[in-house]
Amino acid sequence: MKRIILLLLALMSGVILFAQEKNTIQDHNPDLRDYYPKRFISKFEVFGGPNVSWFWGDESLSDRVGRVGYSAGVGFYHTLSRHLDINLKIYLDQKGSKVDYDGISYDDPDNPNIFHNYRYIQAYELSYFTFSVLLQYYFGKHKKIFLGSGFSASYLGKSVTWTKFYREGVYIQYYRANDINAYKKYDVGIAMTIGYNIYTDEKIRLYFQLLNNLSLLNIRNPDIPATPLKNNVITFMVGIILNNKLETR
Repeated sequence: MKRIILLLLALMSGVILFAQEKNTIQDHNPDLRDYYPKRFISKFEVFGGPNVSWFWGDESLSDRVGRVGYSAGVGFYHTLSRHLDINLKIYLDQKGSKVDYDGISYDDPDNPNIFHNYRYIQAYELSYFTFSVLLQYYFGKHKKIFLGSGFSASYLGKSVTWTKFYREGVYIQYYRANDINAYKKYDVGIAMTIGYNIYTDEKIRLYFQLLNNLSLLNIRNPDIPATPLKNNVITFMVGIILNNKLETR
């Protein structure tokens, strides 16, 4: 875990040094100033939208289905070139999974040949504070389509597991438990994105984006012996970007 954090910090330091060196080059090359904003933060964004998340790595959760949650937060951009940005996002990110399966229960000891059909639904709701760093490339003259990749790091703020039981289609029981101690406080993964700028002018941009965060670490508490478990979440977000400085298109 420490090695991964040190590697990510070294990567971020290299990006910052590159940006500082680029600004030095601008001071001696006036022709580049229109393409490389002088300010370190060139754009600011607000975004949000629904997400779908799953656990992966534990095959015992074979009846899992996507759990619907949401992501929302703010972001900052540093422009490296006309088509290349560094994007830092800070946001609340709901992760987890959901298990939904049917079974048969012989729950009458006096009549062992009588059984009941039942349905069992269990949802794992993990709420994280997440930051991601993405290197994004914009295609074409008008930079409508963009792709990006990078890494994400998350801190677990809350974890709730709820369970519902149905017998013969009739709801009979509900449980809800706070189980934050069942998981590690931190999660680190890779981030990948594809997006489209719906509207663009000199001051604002309106965009749609798919963002996938895939965990690389086991999120289960090491004191609980079990198969390693990891997060996978896809967010469907809409955002507004405000330019901090006019950019040459």
